[in-house]
Amino acid sequence: MFAYDLATGERVQTPLDTQHGTVCDSVISPDSAIIAVSSCNEGTVSLWALDGTTATGTPLQGAGWATAADLWSPDGRYVAVFRLDSPTSVEVVDANDGTRIAAEGVYATPNDSPILRADDVLQTVNEDNHVVEFDPRTRQTRDTGIVLPGGVTANVAILDDLTAYGLDDGAIVIVDAARGQTRRTIHTDMIAVYGLEWSADGQRLFAAGQSEEAKVFDAATSEELATLPARAASLQLSPDGRLLATTAFDGEITFFDATTLERSGDPVKGVVGGQVQFTPDGRTLVASGFDNTMRLVDVESRQQIGTPLAITAAGASFSPDSTQMAITTERGVVRLGIDAATLTAAACRAAGRELTADEWKQYIGGTPRRLCGN
Repeated sequence: MFAYDLATGERVQTPLDTQHGTVCDSVISPDSAIIAVSSCNEGTVSLWALDGTTATGTPLQGAGWATAADLWSPDGRYVAVFRLDSPTSVEVVDANDGTRIAAEGVYATPNDSPILRADDVLQTVNEDNHVVEFDPRTRQTRDTGIVLPGGVTANVAILDDLTAYGLDDGAIVIVDAARGQTRRTIHTDMIAVYGLEWSADGQRLFAAGQSEEAKVFDAATSEELATLPARAASLQLSPDGRLLATTAFDGEITFFDATTLERSGDPVKGVVGGQVQFTPDGRTLVASGFDNTMRLVDVESRQQIGTPLAITAAGASFSPDSTQMAITTERGVVRLGIDAATLTAAACRAAGRELTADEWKQYIGGTPRRLCGN
């Protein structure tokens, strides 16, 4: 059984086949929210949400819309989304009641997405390289007067009043958006900067890019302090500022102590190169690959969690309590539960019973145990 997008007429690529085998019958619930599909081969019935609802909640936007990293506000209220075919169609969605606020004068693409700051203001770089702010509370857009000297590819780092932008020509520009000032420009030989982070104390900048090198710079003097001993095209710092994760084009993820710059534990292999992100609690690393998959990795064990998720744009936004994430799929911007309690309840509800050993191996991994009580 396949689903079709009525707006575009396109067939959703993923077949709805967890009923196991040929579909014999289907029925829609009275509220039109769920379709139940029965198998001809086994005594199984599969339930699918027609409205895109997941175990966590309703979708944030439908097909053709996207989100990216750092677009869930730190207070948990807003998630920013944008149309893939219209960079100026940006909305800020209230995650609680679904209210949508059009962000006029804001520009966004998967490679040049805004960032939701700690004060809930959306900060973005428009197609003319102007740094612009949008406040969803007042619904006002303000041009800061700052014009960057080059393009940006989704590599923005904010520390208090300062924003560091990594440019496509390898430069790093530090600006003060509130005061409309460019503070400093650091010139590098990285060709293009794809990952950028402030150290926890604000004294250093970590950067990685097209040259597949990760470098450390003094934020005050622009001096290059070190080059990390690993191939790195992108990077991210853990929320507590202690662990730096770098990823190479071949997908290998290497971890460093952010203070000593020494390797920290085993690397992670078997993922596809792209973008890495920590969840706000620092326990999980999310890797968005060039193959349109997203993988979750447990930071402590360095083991992949579950199976890859199909995505249509890189990057995830996380709720501040690390229980949900918003990702871009062919069905639009959906939010998924990533906490154990939500996922356990959803698995038991979907199966209607305890999982078999084969199901445990496919969906969870590790030693099978009872999850669903009686």
